[in-house]
Amino acid sequence: MHMERFIAEAGVIGYEERRRKFATILFTLGRVAQAIEAYPQATQFYAKGEQKFRNLNDTTAIENTLLMLQDVYLRQGKKEQAERAASKIRNLRSSR
Repeated sequence: MHMERFIAEAGVIGYEERRRKFATILFTLGRVAQAIEAYPQATQFYAKGEQKFRNLNDTTAIENTLLMLQDVYLRQGKKEQAERAASKIRNLRSSR
C-alpha cells in the first residue's frame, strides 16, 4: 500500500510535515498489524497514533484512528475497551 493512501485514509492534511508523517506512520503500522491479525500490536500503534493526532488537533484523524481501534477491540472480543473507544468517538463528535 502507498503512503498517500494511508494519509488520505487517516485524513491528515495541512500539518507540519515531520509530525504529520510520524503520526501517519503509526496509523499505517496499526493498519498493517491489523491486516495480519496482530491485534495487540495494532492497538499499540493506533493508541500512539491517536495521541500524536491529538497533539496535532486533527479531529478527523483522531476519529478514524479510534474507529480502527474500536474495530480491533471488537475482533479481540474486548467489549469494554471497544466501548471506551466508542465513548471517545461520541465525545469527539459532540465537541465539534
